Amino acid sequence: MITSRTRRIAATVVFALFAPLASAQLVLAPPVARWVDEAKQQVPLLDLAALKAAVDANETGLLLDVREPAELAASGMLPGAINMPRGIVELAVWAKVGYPNNTNLGQKITVYCGTTWRSALAAKSLKDLGFTNVQLANIRVEEWRASGYPMVK
Repeated sequence: MITSRTRRIAATVVFALFAPLASAQLVLAPPVARWVDEAKQQVPLLDLAALKAAVDANETGLLLDVREPAELAASGMLPGAINMPRGIVELAVWAKVGYPNNTNLGQKITVYCGTTWRSALAAKSLKDLGFTNVQLANIRVEEWRASGYPMVK
């Protein structure tokens, strides 16, 4: 049986292993950088000011934080966001859009992550699945936090 203590320990271990990567200046391999850039061209982009306005007005729709749970433990999420790690977005989103009885492919979905890389790919995947109102928060979470905007845990 997995207890909450076991989950906390696992999250701490994962964070200890990956935190240095998050703070390092990561560079995407050229093929991946092209893939991310192409994904960003497929969906509307929100800058920091537009995202803040949308969050304040409760106009983000389904706000997805596609970072891993261990990343959230350290920094928290934007107000109103739900965590849906990048690796399961295509599978998990359906429960949030009324599947199977009232699936709403036009529901607004705003996606963000720590660097925009995973969120760009997730947004593109959602569009490819038929969602018609997907937008990408084209910011790093650190920009949000550095601006003094709220984070929730």
